[in-house]
Amino acid sequence: MTDEKIGKLEEELMLQVGKASKKVKVELSDMITEYPPMEIAMSCLPLLYYSMSHKEAIKEAVGKVFSEKSLERILK
Repeated sequence: MTDEKIGKLEEELMLQVGKASKKVKVELSDMITEYPPMEIAMSCLPLLYYSMSHKEAIKEAVGKVFSEKSLERILK
């Protein structure tokens, strides 16, 4: 694999991770404005949700970039 192809792969990975992170941040923002925290325990739930959702979103983004179809397209 050449440096150019590795660069394309890194670029695509960063793009997908950025999109996934932004989507989760928007969801968290909506959650906080829709459900204002009533207690200390309730105020931790959005952060816990964000952490779990962010982990899954990043996992999906990496899977999307490293799928066989995507790798063929990027590395041609």
